[in-house]
Amino acid sequence: MFFLFLTVGITVHTSASGSELAYLEKNEEKLNKENSELSSRLVTASSLSQLSLSAVALGYDKPQDTVYLSAHNLAVGLAK
Repeated sequence: MFFLFLTVGITVHTSASGSELAYLEKNEEKLNKENSELSSRLVTASSLSQLSLSAVALGYDKPQDTVYLSAHNLAVGLAK
């Protein structure tokens, strides 16, 4: 009789473990897909062309005119 209960208990435990393993494998697959998608988005977002577009949108662009400062101009500006 004890052997019967032990066998049933082991069978139930094995079945529950199999169900949990299936759930974990499915969750792993979902997380791997999400990781792949996020990696792809990261590569796209950090590409030089995308960063250049973002910089221009924020107002960072090549200057139109170059202004050179000399020590004399700086001293005159500070004296005012």
